[in-house]
Amino acid sequence: MRRKNSHIIRSKFKPLTRTNKVLKRFLSCLILSLIYVFFLSYYPCLAVQPLNQPATTQVQSKQSEEQSFGQENQENTQTQENQIQQTVEQQTQEKTQAQEKTTEQKTIERQQKAAEQETQQKSEEKTETKPGQQESNQASPQPEKKKTLKDWLLPWKKTIELSYVVTGGNTVSSSFSLGNTLIRTPNEKDTYTIKTFFLRSHSTTITQKAVGTEDNYTIEEEKTRRLTAENYLISGQYDHRATGRLLTNLTFVWDRNKFSGVEGRALWTAGAGLVLADSPGSKVKTHAGVSFTIRKYTAQSLSSFLGFRYSFSWDQKLFDNAFFTTSFIFDDNLAKISDWRYEWASSLTAPLSKSLALKTSLKIIRTHRPPEIQVPLFNPDGSETGLFVYVPRHKVDTFFTTTIVLNF
Repeated sequence: MRRKNSHIIRSKFKPLTRTNKVLKRFLSCLILSLIYVFFLSYYPCLAVQPLNQPATTQVQSKQSEEQSFGQENQENTQTQENQIQQTVEQQTQEKTQAQEKTTEQKTIERQQKAAEQETQQKSEEKTETKPGQQESNQASPQPEKKKTLKDWLLPWKKTIELSYVVTGGNTVSSSFSLGNTLIRTPNEKDTYTIKTFFLRSHSTTITQKAVGTEDNYTIEEEKTRRLTAENYLISGQYDHRATGRLLTNLTFVWDRNKFSGVEGRALWTAGAGLVLADSPGSKVKTHAGVSFTIRKYTAQSLSSFLGFRYSFSWDQKLFDNAFFTTSFIFDDNLAKISDWRYEWASSLTAPLSKSLALKTSLKIIRTHRPPEIQVPLFNPDGSETGLFVYVPRHKVDTFFTTTIVLNF
């Protein structure tokens, strides 16, 4: 019975033993393949190179690969750094450009706002226009016009004095004078004054002679026209009111009077003064300062000297808008105290209309040491000696004029 049972058991377990052998073979093959794969993964160079290659070549190849790998890493790092720098520079450039654009835009906007404000002010000062026209003016600002002489003269108070006298017949003469005064007060403290004066007078002498006999003759006339008076004046003055009554001024004067022996005289003055009266009815001012003069007398050399200058002016309003004005100017040569002169001018103005007036004026010029004139010398019997002597001119010159005044 035991033998039968053992035999039965063996017969039952025979297929199991067979399967165990198959599993053992499969497992052994699997383990060998794993070892081979592990070996190849751990030593990849041995898998590629032939078995008979020496070990030195393998080491060299490893070193070359390591060097190439290091170079590639360095190149990669350098390229990355360069890219980073380029990006940073681009960002900074973009920021600066954006800032510049913003500043430019701000300036442009400010200019546009200022232009719009100017156009709005001009449109308000002018007559009222339609709303559509105002919008078009604001949208398209007008270009700036070039300033002309008329635009420059507009803010000035202008006065022109004109006189012209002609005589004919037995005596022929003509006299022409032109005066101009420009005054501008841009504010309460500053005053600019420009004056010009032009005077020329001609006379014509007629000489007659008879040619022929007492019963039959013809009359011949010769006319000679010559200049008998000439006077030019240009002056500019700047007054600054420093305090309530104190004034500071700068003055330039150029004049020419050939018949008084003055070929040309230029004078610069700097000084101060006081306002003695300032009301709508009367204005009184006085100035004093140091002057520098460049002068040329007839038949004399050019001279220059320092001097002292004093001036006084008084404007008084009379009845019916009539005005009385007087001014006094005294100049002295500090190098020669006796070389002094003064000018005194007075005038009376009566209005004819709003822009027309009639003015009469008297001007007296006295020179204590006038220039000399060359005079030929004659013998007591009337014969010529051919010599000349120098005689001083008259000390006093007077000018009396009646002019028509135009006010603008």
